[in-house]
Amino acid sequence: MLQNRVLTHRDIARHWDPQNPIISLRRAINTGDQAILVDLLSVYNQKLSLWTLNTALVVLPELRYLLQSQKLFFIQTAANTLKLILKNFGPVISINVNQPPPSGGGVDISREERYEKCHDSYAHLNSIRDCISNAKFDSYTPEISRIFEEVKRAFSVLD
Repeated sequence: MLQNRVLTHRDIARHWDPQNPIISLRRAINTGDQAILVDLLSVYNQKLSLWTLNTALVVLPELRYLLQSQKLFFIQTAANTLKLILKNFGPVISINVNQPPPSGGGVDISREERYEKCHDSYAHLNSIRDCISNAKFDSYTPEISRIFEEVKRAFSVLD
């Protein structure tokens, strides 16, 4: 099992492209191994220049599963990633969802693409918010309960 994980890490590193780091992130997700994804997210969380709205959109669906993990490190990494996304992209997502591109007149393709990405991100974020809101905190350790409370506060940027 450990040898397989090392081989997967090597494969992801071999396909690393500094101009398009999202490729490695997608490869990690496609492995289906949450530990690989958590390892890569730990690196991403330390290097903000790797983050774009596209990166956030790729990661968001996976965060819900990581937040439901039984492993504290997975939950911590997912929560840190979620807080980073909310801090850096929450205002952009909120503004774009609340002000869709105008219809008629001219076509602003980049604005329409940004709106779609923000709309999709917003949907994923609300799904995660619902998951956290419905969690029964008394069944978690105090550490995990504290992490979820921090994440719930971070969601205020979308309100």
